[in-house]
Amino acid sequence: MSDVKVGLPNGDCFTNNIKVPLPELGFIPRSGLKNVTLAVFQWTLRDQNYKISAIISIMFQTIKQLTVQELKQWQDESKDFTLMDVRNPDEFKYANINGTLIPMSEIPDRVSEFPKDKPVVVHCHHGSRSKKVIAWLQEQDSEYNLYNLEGGIHAWSEQIDTDVPMY
Repeated sequence: MSDVKVGLPNGDCFTNNIKVPLPELGFIPRSGLKNVTLAVFQWTLRDQNYKISAIISIMFQTIKQLTVQELKQWQDESKDFTLMDVRNPDEFKYANINGTLIPMSEIPDRVSEFPKDKPVVVHCHHGSRSKKVIAWLQEQDSEYNLYNLEGGIHAWSEQIDTDVPMY
């Protein structure tokens, strides 16, 4: 990955020459790519202004994507996989596609519910939260077989099942 550049002269990060602010959680998604690559930054905070004092480590991860058409095919073929929904309970009540609800905020406490012996498709509304969850899980343990549902439940509602409410 020789085209990746990182610089922190004023608290910003430069990834592939695209300037993005450092997010509080440490995840920097590069959206719009088929296989999204994340740069995960860990740092030490010196004061209340959250100035960066040091980058401890930089790790690059690839997040596998699954389209809603591929998910539907997996379901039709009765493929053995787990579907995890990382949205909030109120979103789940309004619209769901029969995944197991584990809100993003509960992931660290419920990480044991993510199996390592079969594929896990993680989804949210549009795919951003699920990417963050996958990046965090991969950082914890590389043995997971994780897929991000491209476009989330929104894409499912548009392309597969229009009876699933859109919001």
